[in-house]
Amino acid sequence: MIVDCPRKRPFWLDALSTYQLLGKFPTQASIWHALVQLRYTNGTTVPIPDLIRLGCILAVLWRHHWRCVIDDDFWSSEAALNTLLSDPLYSSFIPSTST
Repeated sequence: MIVDCPRKRPFWLDALSTYQLLGKFPTQASIWHALVQLRYTNGTTVPIPDLIRLGCILAVLWRHHWRCVIDDDFWSSEAALNTLLSDPLYSSFIPSTST
């Protein structure tokens, strides 16, 4: 459910896009494969920076998921993405678009 939850899918897509990982993890199965096996679906090892970024996404998702459970809040992909973008712990891993 971490990757397959329909309510959280928009967050996954936005977060992967933010971290420039959408092309590397185009499906929920490819995300799950990387999280469990630390490899892309083609068998090559996922580089540490990509694993760190997936970890950031997962940490934010988990944090907001438990707000829903414990505080009885509604899930908000927008709020989760805002955390990813504004919290220096996570935003520091966003790749620079400048050359």
